Amino acid sequence: MGQKLPSAPDQPVEFDASPDRPQPRLDRMRGHGMASTVGRLRECNLLDWKFVVLSHNTIRGAAGAAVLNAEVLARLGKLEMKELSRAQRDAVPA
Repeated sequence: MGQKLPSAPDQPVEFDASPDRPQPRLDRMRGHGMASTVGRLRECNLLDWKFVVLSHNTIRGAAGAAVLNAEVLARLGKLEMKELSRAQRDAVPA
């Protein structure tokens, strides 16, 4: 799309050349949890290449995708903001 979205990381896939990366404790929050980390890249006789990918399941997964979808819709002007009536505002728990 080429649009800079608030929740989208600048670099959605990051490579780490360290032999022991990625690690969940150290890499799960890259890009505020929206980036995936690739590491342990090695040649494979059968599959050409093997590697390990780590991403935050909740943030990069369904929740993050829902936020990104909403940001795209808002950017495209597809979301309509409605003013709530006083009764509707009072019904929303604080």
